[in-house]
Amino acid sequence: MAIANFESQASAQTLVQNIDGAFWQRPNNPLYLATNPTSYYDSWMPHMPEDRAPVSDGLTWDYRWALPAVLHIISARVAVLKALGDRSFDAGTAGGNEIMRYVKFIEQVRKRITAGLRALTYVRPEVLDMYPTTGRAPVAVGDIYTGRGLAAVVYTPHWTKDWFQPRLPWPVPSYRITASPRNAQELTTNVEVVGSFWWSVLYASTGIPELERYEGELRGLVKRDGDRRSSPSCRTPTQRDGGRGQLRKGSDRHDRHRRSRVRCPACLPGVQSVARR
Repeated sequence: MAIANFESQASAQTLVQNIDGAFWQRPNNPLYLATNPTSYYDSWMPHMPEDRAPVSDGLTWDYRWALPAVLHIISARVAVLKALGDRSFDAGTAGGNEIMRYVKFIEQVRKRITAGLRALTYVRPEVLDMYPTTGRAPVAVGDIYTGRGLAAVVYTPHWTKDWFQPRLPWPVPSYRITASPRNAQELTTNVEVVGSFWWSVLYASTGIPELERYEGELRGLVKRDGDRRSSPSCRTPTQRDGGRGQLRKGSDRHDRHRRSRVRCPACLPGVQSVARR
């Protein structure tokens, strides 16, 4: 167990000590993107040229490789701490503080991923100027770190559910969509509605809600003083009522407990205390 404790802790610390560490970096090469950055009709990148991941020394941040490993090793570390004892997760202890460091790190990763999800919710001026002639406008949403996203170039008669589905998500609700936009206001509203809805689709498909839930479950492991509160009458093992530490219904001690509004087995209808059997 000592070896498992040391190795699991060392592995976890290696991955979570720095969000910008080597495990979280990749070469800034289009080959690593989940899209063709030059495809006008199928990629979001030509339509959102300002939305790119920061680059430093030819490297950029990417969570696709490190994040699964981090979640796996943290889960293994939790199992080891659990085997060391139930008090390992108490607030203020070494184990409790360690878990909270993991929580804060995952929260930091989750916020960075969320901030990297970008949506085209407006019509670029050059597109708007050419719209009377071309009759088309792009809609797009993308993840600046991985290249994942959705994109389409929509022509005037194509703002319908039948054209979008099943290849592309259709906004729900869609009452603000104009089937054949004829002016700048209608077109801008269409692009904004689709872009906002697609952002929520990308948010969910990226796994951020599951990551947030995992973060909450880790946070819930850390037991604070308030989490251990219970009625002293219910947990005192030396009470002589019946010789088994039970509350005898009708006793003065049980009446005091009942007035405290804390339920115990003796309070439940139809349940007889072991001491009275």
